[in-house]
Amino acid sequence: MMMVDHADRLKICAATDCANVFVDESCNRSRRWCSARCSGRINVAAFRTRQKAELTAPAGRPSQPHPGKAEPAAPRPGRTTARP
Repeated sequence: MMMVDHADRLKICAATDCANVFVDESCNRSRRWCSARCSGRINVAAFRTRQKAELTAPAGRPSQPHPGKAEPAAPRPGRTTARP
């Protein structure tokens, strides 16, 4: 039985080698993959591509820090790290 009232929620899996159709039941209609298996396969492939790019980066080029991780702040001059 098709859900005629919710036809706008029918989507095709975003994985390139998958053509499954699924009903997006998420609140904001943002689901992209038909299953956790397709999602995991795509995410693992992206991770491996990033890792390979880091290994093949030129030696003189510094690695870019992760955007979500800040470097620890340097201590200000005139202050010690331990307080009484």
